[in-house]
Amino acid sequence: MLFFFLLNHFDIVKASLANVVKILSPFIVGCSLAFILNPVLKYFEAAYKLILEKKKERPKLKRALALLSAVLIFVLGIGALLLGIIPQTLSSIESLVPIVYRWALRLIDLLATVLAESHLETFLGPDQIQQVKDALNQATMRIYELAQRLIPQLITLVFSIATSFWNFVIGLIIAIYILAGKEKFKGQFRKAVVSVLSERAAGRLIRFVTLANKIFSRYILGQLTDALLVGIICFIFTFFVFKAEFAVLIAVVVAVTNIIPYFGPFMGGFFGGMILLIQNPLKALFFGVFILILQQVDGNIISPRILGESTGLNGIWIIFAVTVGGGIFGMPGMILGVPVFAVVYSVVCVLLNKRLKSKGLSDDIKQYLNEDQAKFL
Repeated sequence: MLFFFLLNHFDIVKASLANVVKILSPFIVGCSLAFILNPVLKYFEAAYKLILEKKKERPKLKRALALLSAVLIFVLGIGALLLGIIPQTLSSIESLVPIVYRWALRLIDLLATVLAESHLETFLGPDQIQQVKDALNQATMRIYELAQRLIPQLITLVFSIATSFWNFVIGLIIAIYILAGKEKFKGQFRKAVVSVLSERAAGRLIRFVTLANKIFSRYILGQLTDALLVGIICFIFTFFVFKAEFAVLIAVVVAVTNIIPYFGPFMGGFFGGMILLIQNPLKALFFGVFILILQQVDGNIISPRILGESTGLNGIWIIFAVTVGGGIFGMPGMILGVPVFAVVYSVVCVLLNKRLKSKGLSDDIKQYLNEDQAKFL
């Protein structure tokens, strides 16, 4: 009953969740930052352990120095991004707008010329010809209005990012508190779970959270690292080889869209190809070939080495997770749909295997590939 109620009132439930997320956004940002910084913290703790704890254990000093180092590297990285890449990206977008506008007008003029010289009056009536001309005029006006609105929208976006900076600062402070006392928070969580649930249910929930943490950490950090490498390679080729004017913008889009499995690389490649097509069609063709090669290298060499079997999902399930997640939650759903589905898939596999064992049947998939059902029934 509850499931059907939520399904029938999905828009209301989605809007309510959006409000809750907006209110809790500093804590969500803080938990996310703590999640991302935790592996860096572990690395520095291991490094400082070799230096500080040769004779005596100093856990508090080791944690403080490791946390300071992790946060400092993160802040410096974000600062470099804000001061380096983002201004160039916005400048590229601002320069690209009039170019796209001029090309669109040229295309409309070309269509108008073709229509004028094609003697359409022999095929169409006066009213239909006038409708075509009106459609071209409306297209011209809409392109002009879009170009006029785009710059103010970019300015609004910049102010929105500046407003979100406060949530980021609060989130970073929350992340520092979480990382400083992560063992205590972990113990409090387990204590609360064991006190509320039965011993068996508490064990299941703790194992589920551990599994989810393992899958999410491997997948998200792996995807971010992979996207960064792909973006750097794309920038090197577009800037030094193709001599593209908007190399930074193309590299940023390709890197960001590469986070989305399967569909993301094509989205970023299409965007970069369209930009280069405006400048030089031959460059756009070579860029398309470069993107295909880059994605093959990424899919067969870079990504497997970074991600490994982080999700354990078959390709069809990844496409399913991206499609469903994107359809329901948009871009965040496309990014997080895969690890969420991987957790659900792992839990379902465990339950099915237990069910099979309770029936005295094998949980080995090879036993079920044979068409002779009598072997396991």
